Amino acid sequence: MQPIQAKTALTLIGVIAAATGPLWTSLPAQAFTVTHSGVDYDITTRTGTFDSLKSLLIQQPWWASTPAEETSAKALAEILAGLLETNLGLPNVPIQGPSNTLPIGTFEEGPYFAFFQTGNEISEINWDNDGGVEEDTIDLDNSISMLFDEVNNPITTPARDVAFSFAIVEPTQSVPTPALLPAMLGMGASIIRRRKKQASA
Repeated sequence: MQPIQAKTALTLIGVIAAATGPLWTSLPAQAFTVTHSGVDYDITTRTGTFDSLKSLLIQQPWWASTPAEETSAKALAEILAGLLETNLGLPNVPIQGPSNTLPIGTFEEGPYFAFFQTGNEISEINWDNDGGVEEDTIDLDNSISMLFDEVNNPITTPARDVAFSFAIVEPTQSVPTPALLPAMLGMGASIIRRRKKQASA
């Protein structure tokens, strides 16, 4: 796993989005279903800046609303990214420069499972075609080199204005979240206790 400082990524569409404004987003892509612990997750993608998609991303079952939920949210994101692999493609393109071995424009990273925000840093999990599941951090305040001109001078753009491809489950699908799982287990135990009490009365 590599931190974003060593390996930042963007989508090819992000180049267009950065030029046309931060509010541009795509329509959902075709969904791919993965199953974990008996729950089906119909995963699709949305492409846009984090700020433009934040209201949708924080609804995801792998999003941690508090630090206490971060560990379980990250674990779910890692599992789902591993199950998804490349079935929704590799829409994110690592930044390339003169010292990199990959040709500019090489698609290498799957959709980002954004799972936690600390200040202006977004933690995410993705499937890297070079090494499997990895964790990265997107620093929204960091200016990143999106492209290189004809003489290899970097063209920098704030990460906040770059469109990335994020993994999502559409809001119409009801799946347990890290915050709800303990409550659901507690509700089930309570119902069982009430039924036993009524049966013995």
